[in-house]
Amino acid sequence: MKSMKTLQVVSLVFGVVLLAASLSLAQVSTSTITGSVQDSSGAAVPGAKVVAKNEGTGVTHETKTTSAGDYTLSALPPGLYTITVTQTGFRTFNSVNNVLTVGAPLVVDAKLDVGAVTQTVQVESSYERIETSAHLWWWTPNSMWAQ
Repeated sequence: MKSMKTLQVVSLVFGVVLLAASLSLAQVSTSTITGSVQDSSGAAVPGAKVVAKNEGTGVTHETKTTSAGDYTLSALPPGLYTITVTQTGFRTFNSVNNVLTVGAPLVVDAKLDVGAVTQTVQVESSYERIETSAHLWWWTPNSMWAQ
């Protein structure tokens, strides 16, 4: 009976160690691109084809917008991406130089103009990193302090 109890304890400890080891190896090295697709009046465009092309590797990832006009492309490696959105009856939307970083989701919203798919609207991304760490600042008339 005592050896059975010891075996159970050893098995439990071994399982916990294995779980901890596997979790430490599961570090995130990808990110997500999301957005919404609307027409020029602001209405959602369901079923639009959204393609994210990694500008460095040429690898593409594709999805379609939901009935609400939203899309999500998950588990993408970091890099520069071109986002292309197409839908019958609308001009093609391109957004280039979109910077995707690890753990920082990128939002690229598209506004589609009525027209032939052969007409393209290209948007140059302006990348601005938002610092999310907290700093304590205070100001006096003669100086500004940061902690």
